[in-house]
Amino acid sequence: PAGPSVVRGGPGPDPGAAGTLLRVLGGTLDGVRVEGGGASGAGIELACDGAGAPTLRDVTVDGGGSLDPGGAVAGGLPAGIVVTGGCGANLQRVVATGLSGPALSVVTPAPAPVRVTGGAYQASEVGIWLRGGATTLDADGTTSVVVSGNAWAGIAIGGGPDRGAAPVAVPGAGIARAVVSGNLGTGIAVTQLVEPGSAVSIANVDVSANGASARVLTTVYAGTPRRVGGALLALANVGTLAGLVGSRFWANAGDQLVFETTAKFLVGPSSACGPASNVFACVPPGAWAVGENGSGGEVRALYDAWPPGGPAGSTSTGVTAVVDCAGSPAVRPPPTCP
Repeated sequence: PAGPSVVRGGPGPDPGAAGTLLRVLGGTLDGVRVEGGGASGAGIELACDGAGAPTLRDVTVDGGGSLDPGGAVAGGLPAGIVVTGGCGANLQRVVATGLSGPALSVVTPAPAPVRVTGGAYQASEVGIWLRGGATTLDADGTTSVVVSGNAWAGIAIGGGPDRGAAPVAVPGAGIARAVVSGNLGTGIAVTQLVEPGSAVSIANVDVSANGASARVLTTVYAGTPRRVGGALLALANVGTLAGLVGSRFWANAGDQLVFETTAKFLVGPSSACGPASNVFACVPPGAWAVGENGSGGEVRALYDAWPPGGPAGSTSTGVTAVVDCAGSPAVRPPPTCP
């Protein structure tokens, strides 16, 4: 330890060796700061000794990396916090930054509950990467989970950037009251999931100003790649999406929300404008607020708020809209465009 509440790593005698700096098997770790210091392993592993889910509270992991001009993280630990145990985990107001891999990675194959409340996952290769477990992200009181300034995706659910990777099962990925902003790649990427066997929900999330780099995911539509800076959901089974409601997508590079699917999905409410309506705003010229890419697929965005001109000017074929809820007092207010 470098101090009463600091754990600092350092280069080992074998540069190829990778050891976790801190392994937590249960109980609560409170107020500790973990610094990479040139080490080559993960910052914290959350495992399980059968005594219950480990908890991190007000913990900071600083991997020591920095974002280079090419849009990658130079140096830094390869992972910030890795959840591997079958007991699940609780992360309260945790900050992870400066990682050359994911700031938070959930890889447990068990459907163990992982609860993330508040905190920030930022300035890393990926903010949060869910490849297993049953994870819920939510605010700590009124303070949102913030996922920002990452080199690739803000939140990745499933196989990640390699669209040819083997699908993985993610029994639960519930994203609520989070801010996903300023990531250089796609804000939320849902790809390569085992279906059925996975579940995703997005509620009251702000997704903005993502996708500025060449690392943004693309979807090939009519032979032409389209940049998807906001959220890309590649889903085959309608039962995988438990809901996409009350969220705002705006000022992302390229398209704001795209489904790659041959199924028929509902986003927002089914009967009237209200708090569950999604808001789409600040859409770049030629981009989609909502797009559907897949033979026979459909996205039913029936009661959502659209940019000026309504859905007709900002959706692809395969998107069905009924009412433009822009201006409705029951809907979340529109953001201010940059």
